[in-house]
Amino acid sequence: MMAGTENTEATPQITVTPAMQQEVAAARKRRTKIDRAAGVASFNGWCAAILAAISLPFAFFSPTSAVAAAVLATTAFIEFRGRRMLRALDTRAPVLLACNQFAFGAIIVAYAAWNIYLVKHGQGGYADVIAQHPELSDALGPLGAMIQKMEALTYCLLMLGTLLFQGGTGVYYLTRRRYLREYLAETPEWVTQMLRAAA
Repeated sequence: MMAGTENTEATPQITVTPAMQQEVAAARKRRTKIDRAAGVASFNGWCAAILAAISLPFAFFSPTSAVAAAVLATTAFIEFRGRRMLRALDTRAPVLLACNQFAFGAIIVAYAAWNIYLVKHGQGGYADVIAQHPELSDALGPLGAMIQKMEALTYCLLMLGTLLFQGGTGVYYLTRRRYLREYLAETPEWVTQMLRAAA
């Protein structure tokens, strides 16, 4: 009587020809703009992560620092996720990254606008210091009004910088959609699958 038979069929092996290697190499060169966007996402992610780590120790003593740490950590997480999606040629990545930058920028602008409002109504950082040390008001004299103006100007510059950087970065991410779609349209599916697997 025969014992149980074993499946001896070998898994077919794919032979990579020189022509296929050239196709893959050409595809890697064509995705330079996509890889550059992934590098931008990586840079932004690490910057946000480092700032979140710096803010974390202060989160135990200040609600504002706690919120800042949470926002920065979330921003970093989404940037890193978007980077992985770009490397995997996921067409959803540019929109995800752009929305992340727009949301982050909106939070900063709202924070700056609120602080400008407080300064204009005598409740800013300078006002808090004077409330704790009233003697400084007489010592500073006319400089007090100048300090308040500089405080408001600082938040105005923060708003402007945020609009330029976060807004510009978000628009940059959105422009990558066209390059990603064009890349997928002109790249053979088997090459795309290979590059996704290696991402």
